[in-house]
Amino acid sequence: MISARVRQQTILSRIEKSVKASKPLEVIVEVDERRKDKVARELDRVGKVEHVFYYIPYVAAMMEPKDVQAVAAHCFGKSSDRFYSRLFSESLSAVKGIDVASEFKTIPIAGKKNEFVLPYEEMWHLTNIGAYAAREYATGKGVRGGIIDTGIDYTHKELSGRFESNKGVDIVDDNSPMDQNGHGTHVAGLTAGQTCGVATGMTLYAIRALDENGSGSEVAIMQGIEWAMDNNLDIINMSLGASYATNAFEELCNLAYKQGMVIVAAAGNDGAKHKSYPAAFGEPVIAVAAVDQNNAHAYFSNMWETNDISAPGVDILSSFPGDRYTKLSGTSMASPLTFGSLALGLEIVGTADSLEYTLKESAKELGFGMDPDEQNELYGAGLVQADNFCRRLAHMESLSVPKPNLLERILAW
Repeated sequence: MISARVRQQTILSRIEKSVKASKPLEVIVEVDERRKDKVARELDRVGKVEHVFYYIPYVAAMMEPKDVQAVAAHCFGKSSDRFYSRLFSESLSAVKGIDVASEFKTIPIAGKKNEFVLPYEEMWHLTNIGAYAAREYATGKGVRGGIIDTGIDYTHKELSGRFESNKGVDIVDDNSPMDQNGHGTHVAGLTAGQTCGVATGMTLYAIRALDENGSGSEVAIMQGIEWAMDNNLDIINMSLGASYATNAFEELCNLAYKQGMVIVAAAGNDGAKHKSYPAAFGEPVIAVAAVDQNNAHAYFSNMWETNDISAPGVDILSSFPGDRYTKLSGTSMASPLTFGSLALGLEIVGTADSLEYTLKESAKELGFGMDPDEQNELYGAGLVQADNFCRRLAHMESLSVPKPNLLERILAW
């Protein structure tokens, strides 16, 4: 959690850089919920309102840096601009805060982009996490999962059976959520691909919030979460990240989590002790680090105290647009393997209660002999073991064992 003082300094610094560069800023303004629409109309007079959030009291807008400076001065108790005092005469008092949105990007590292022939033997990443054995308990049938990414090639032979008539949403271009980059299709294949994936029976939705270059705005990512909430999805995956995120983004993740949505995100590929959001939000997000084929820490995988679990992330074979297959590396690949495992668990228990707790309890411990704090920063609870995870959940269900409440989970952990 970033302190209010540090966040304020960061915001003002980002605004100052934008003023010098004369570049417009995408901002997220916190407002009084009762006057949200009024503030949006007045913001539209000095900028372009992009989105009025439904679930949280925030408005997103693109504004010139000097206009952002004036609103920030009001929010942070600095000397106020008389022009803005007149312009916002009716609603400036309803503005509670302002923050600068970040650009988010996919999190793969340089992969083996050449085309691969799909092997007939078992794939190591699925064997390593016990995915084949886990399917004796569940396939993810009935679970609705969204992948917030570059879109998905939902016509791919690996994935076409995972989609219904509603393929998802394209927030970038308001078109079809077809993948124009490849990253989202690779992630989807690991989640639910018929050959490459874990939860081969779940239903997928492509939430295209990143463009053909794998980049997108924080506002678009948040709109993707809102869409998932609107459409009653059970679980979402975000193999994307940025080094800074707004309070609004965290607040939205917290709300979705409290309403029962499971949120999974990649830990990041900076290869250092470094936080990447949304994985670093903590409680509402299950943050996934990466390991190699020997279950050793992947050199690129971020080390941070919020890491929850690990999964394979080096040279992972999966689907690519145009009925192709390729290998990519990154925590982007580890996250959907965990996402798919959690989908299996959701089929068994039908609720998010106890899922994260059981996922961690059933994990394979890694990093023996390490300092406990370092071990947690590298691996979280250890390597995902989908078979042990599903077996425990199925046993709990058969015995009608009460699921641990949040306090019990915290104390046990």
